[in-house]
Amino acid sequence: MKIKAILLMSSIFFPIVLFASTATCPLANGINVLTTQRILNICKHGTVIKTFKIALGYKGVGKKQAGDNKTPIGLYGLAYPRKSTQFKVFIPILYPTSKQLAAGYTGRDVGIHGPTQSFSWFSWLNHLPSATRGCIAVGKNNYIEYVANWVKANPGAKVLIV
Repeated sequence: MKIKAILLMSSIFFPIVLFASTATCPLANGINVLTTQRILNICKHGTVIKTFKIALGYKGVGKKQAGDNKTPIGLYGLAYPRKSTQFKVFIPILYPTSKQLAAGYTGRDVGIHGPTQSFSWFSWLNHLPSATRGCIAVGKNNYIEYVANWVKANPGAKVLIV
């Protein structure tokens, strides 16, 4: 009986899976951060090429001022990745935009980064639902290296945080 129910449910939802790319890649070519699902998708031509679980600001999303510990929402450019003793690699997000600055938004040093390096035995914290001070964190060094290499290979890359 359970198997029949599972088959019925999967046949009902299967067509949704066929059209899921717009939901997972609203930015067809770039990095998509889906905050409610806590995932980062790297997309090419509307197709997910890599997915990572992420941590966000511990006060949620909707950053408007410096120090609010929230992750910003919107479309942003990405600066060139740089080495970080604290996070292995840090990819600066160009926040706030000029429009956000005009609206009074403040803040800096928002980016995508790897797990904390100073206490490697605490890197599991990056897997918690909201474990940063406003940044987007992936949980392993090889994950942030993958994202950084993708950004380096795609100059002018953008991130859409929704």
